[in-house]
Amino acid sequence: MITGIASKVADFFICRNWIQKDEYEIYRYGVEVILSFALNFCIVLICALVFGEIFYTFLFYAVFLLMRKFCGGYHADTYLRCNMIFAVNVILVELLLKVPNEVSNHLLFLAIVSSVLLIGKFTPIVNSNKPVDSEKQRKYRKIAMGLLGIFVLLIICMFPVQRKASLSIILSLFSVAFAMLVEKIKNLKKQKKKVKRYEGI
Repeated sequence: MITGIASKVADFFICRNWIQKDEYEIYRYGVEVILSFALNFCIVLICALVFGEIFYTFLFYAVFLLMRKFCGGYHADTYLRCNMIFAVNVILVELLLKVPNEVSNHLLFLAIVSSVLLIGKFTPIVNSNKPVDSEKQRKYRKIAMGLLGIFVLLIICMFPVQRKASLSIILSLFSVAFAMLVEKIKNLKKQKKKVKRYEGI
């Protein structure tokens, strides 16, 4: 749906002579990104209003966006699937935010440690459709590690007095780390398939 709307918008721009034909793909992709972000924002806003956790939901979203930008992670094959997965993720976060004191400290500690290890190990996960040169990868890694350090310190400082805010950040880091792990496994499977095809030739 998003791709179809983006294509129509780009076609409209060409008909109006606002862009050249050779710029079609650039503008189409740009509109896709804007629409996808807008839909994600609407998902977050609706969930925040329905569950009544506006501040903590947007805290989760802000941390998620920052870390996701520099860490990379799983990308679904379609925008619809991507947004559905994101919606499920946000709803799960909302449910946990409703019962912050019921979440075991041991589980939270495990979530932090696993998130730090996965992000530290795999950052950045580069999408095959969006190649990034090695210099930019090093830059992304440095920024991601810096942000990770800041967020972990915030969690430690806020946990005794603001458990729910700490939980929001923990869930955000864990969501990013889990997405990275899924994408890593997905890439490994692709590589194995390529090797098998090569060996079969």
